[in-house]
Amino acid sequence: MNRMLIAVLGVLMLTAAESRAAVFERDWKAPGDGLLTYDNVNLREWLDVTESDVSMFSPPRVDNAIAETGPGGLFEGFTLASVEDVTDLASSAGIEIGTQNFALNGTATRSLINLLGVSWDVPADEAEFSVGWLSEFTIHPQPNCPCRLSAIFGVYPLNGLVGTAGLDLGIFTETSHPGLMLWRAAVPEPSVLTLAICSLICLSFFRNKQIAPSLFRN
Repeated sequence: MNRMLIAVLGVLMLTAAESRAAVFERDWKAPGDGLLTYDNVNLREWLDVTESDVSMFSPPRVDNAIAETGPGGLFEGFTLASVEDVTDLASSAGIEIGTQNFALNGTATRSLINLLGVSWDVPADEAEFSVGWLSEFTIHPQPNCPCRLSAIFGVYPLNGLVGTAGLDLGIFTETSHPGLMLWRAAVPEPSVLTLAICSLICLSFFRNKQIAPSLFRN
């Protein structure tokens, strides 16, 4: 019984730690694939940007990738994110919005990049980026046409705490291997209180199952 109690308490402690985390890994297609990032503040699951890398699609690559969110598509059930959506995700991950201060955002941004997947990196500089297209368009002066915005989660240390880190919005080309910023509504995790009550009920049940036969033996 003591071993069972310790095991139950261990599960509750792990669940409590997970419930406090704002973003953490979930599985998509198979156990252990870790291809989703769960935001337990906004109750959304984000698909890794590496899974929707537009270089995998035929031209027009971005449009064809987005079309896969339709019925029967590879990304059915997912929604192409807006600026507000990715801002909410960044806030949940502990990233300070509106600044690229490395000291403030370095750790949180790198953690989120590791969850979302690395679109491209600069190993020599320990720089990493997760890049995904959004639903909004903007006018870019160079091509002089509406261009789809990208969300850029980036960490660029530049020899310590003088680098940049955080969420930026910009325009990326398909050769940079960005994916799509895709999310879907998520089922919330059971609360720690609910799990504790269920665990106590189970413990009570097993204890009674052990006590009852002893009464008959006496």
